[in-house]
Amino acid sequence: MTGRNQPAEISRRQLIEKLNEALEDSVRYRSSSGFLLIAIDCLARVEEAHGFDVADEIIAAVAQRVRARMRNGDSLGRFSGNILGLILRNCTPEHMAAAAGRLISELREEAVQTSVACFPVTATIGGVTAPRHARTAGEAVARAQQALDAAKAKPGDAFCAYVPVPEAARFSAA
Repeated sequence: MTGRNQPAEISRRQLIEKLNEALEDSVRYRSSSGFLLIAIDCLARVEEAHGFDVADEIIAAVAQRVRARMRNGDSLGRFSGNILGLILRNCTPEHMAAAAGRLISELREEAVQTSVACFPVTATIGGVTAPRHARTAGEAVARAQQALDAAKAKPGDAFCAYVPVPEAARFSAA
């Protein structure tokens, strides 16, 4: 068990290294992996009203809940601010969508108790399947971010998977 001041999730750099390893393994073993970006909604308001320490308590609690549902071989890391990155090894697009849906539901079910108050938690998730839609960690991150942006455009907490835009559609918009 980790101490209160020591994050159990890995750093962004370590997450990218593990993502590269997962991509290499997916190509080598002809399997697929999922990469999710999990944005904790409304954290900016908590930071504004209660400070960064309380926001960090919420992030730590969310990370703990996500870790409790991870399989062996999956990796969780702090991606940025209010965003966690989750690598799902040996994961089909259908399994990635199901995992994201379960995470959204489970996070919404129970409020997070912090040192100052209890806060409801919701999350918005974007994901990409690799190597199908991303051959490098950089592509996976960029495409998961595109999917996350699309999910944030939906009402409420949501999940979107990266879907490539056909070449003709990209250039036909006037």
